[in-house]
Amino acid sequence: MELLVNKDRWNALTKSQQKVIEMATHASMVWSIAYGEGAQAPIIKENAEKFSVKNMYWSDEMLAAFEKAWKEVLAEQRGKDEFFNKVWQDLDNFRAQYRTWGSLGFLPRKKTE
Repeated sequence: MELLVNKDRWNALTKSQQKVIEMATHASMVWSIAYGEGAQAPIIKENAEKFSVKNMYWSDEMLAAFEKAWKEVLAEQRGKDEFFNKVWQDLDNFRAQYRTWGSLGFLPRKKTE
């Protein structure tokens, strides 16, 4: 879901070449998201029937335990790694902005915090 290009090589391309690559990358992402969503149900069903896979949700207790452990690791890493802290801040800011879409984009809708 990403394309990484050396900046010097990218800058050496013409604007038209850059646009073609951008459009192709965007089209690939849209196709992947659309196809991926539609392909999930048959695979989930097949795994359940062929391999007795049980699809389950984590319990609220397990999710709380995971969150608690994550917050401990997060605090530790933020305290000792400046780059980790910068990346976390960027991600945390994005997640705060995304919360609006997350609360309104799917049914049933939830109130925005």
